[in-house]
Amino acid sequence: MSTPFVELGDKERFAVRIELFPDPDEGRYASPEEALSWGRFDLWVQGRNLCAPHGVTWYLLPLFEWFVHNWNAIFHESRLPVLSDDEPSPWVRRDDDARSLPYLSDEEADRREALWYEWSLRHAWRSAAEGGLFPDLLLLREDDFVRFSWGPPPPVGTPPGPVFEHSRGDALVPLDAVCTPLFDALREMSDFMIQQGEAWALEDLSRLEALRKNVQELRTVAPEERLIWLSGIARTSEGARQKVEMLKDCLGDSFSAFALDGVSPGELVLEGSSLASMMYGSTSPEIGEKDVLLLARSVMMLPIGGRATPDPGDGFLQALFGRLRHRRASS
Repeated sequence: MSTPFVELGDKERFAVRIELFPDPDEGRYASPEEALSWGRFDLWVQGRNLCAPHGVTWYLLPLFEWFVHNWNAIFHESRLPVLSDDEPSPWVRRDDDARSLPYLSDEEADRREALWYEWSLRHAWRSAAEGGLFPDLLLLREDDFVRFSWGPPPPVGTPPGPVFEHSRGDALVPLDAVCTPLFDALREMSDFMIQQGEAWALEDLSRLEALRKNVQELRTVAPEERLIWLSGIARTSEGARQKVEMLKDCLGDSFSAFALDGVSPGELVLEGSSLASMMYGSTSPEIGEKDVLLLARSVMMLPIGGRATPDPGDGFLQALFGRLRHRRASS
């Protein structure tokens, strides 16, 4: 059987190149399914191979699973764990926040560290490394773009000297230019690995079959599942899910009009900015359920024409935020 290989996308915008090889350790240190995924992964952003010069060479199955499991968060969540208007680079903001931890109280330091850890599980490439040497790359949504933010990996566990050619940077790439080639690459790789496993008569391919099924199901995800991340309504998936469910219960048939106004549901992502994301993305992530509902009901009282192209800086939203501050001050 020929070596599984894909190269998809436009290197001047976004592209991936994946090639699988026989496991050099012949499966001694990995499960049979993981051994099938030994290979090299290269990723280009605006002409730069962020995995250069040697690529990410490792068991790639956990990386494929990470992309699929966190797809909705990667391509819809814009909110960072700690809000800041001073630094647009997520990598720098995370690094600066880590440096500030020794100067905070133990309780606040633990809280921030936990928030960044949970966020990084969804957005940091290295969370899928499982022992491999990966670039310290963050991926998240920004408007209708994907922001790539990277920096040098931490020194612990890495060889001395530069590991990857591109040590620091940020780039914005249109959503479709990223999602389509990445999805196609994941689909082809999952098919390749199952074919290889069947050719080798492996008894258990359940993990690979689950990967292929989950890749296929990315095309049929309900818009509400992606809205949970797009709304920026909470810092955690569980907190966001609870608030979205509360809105559905309270708004009834009006929920979809409020939540998806301004959004175009595509097969792989939601495009555009909903009223929900424009409002809640500008508020504290600790906003309570009463204030969530107040904002939603206030916007629903606007005429349809008045709800087009929401701007978080306009007078209406500023008035709403003022009402929230007044409620808190008087409570």
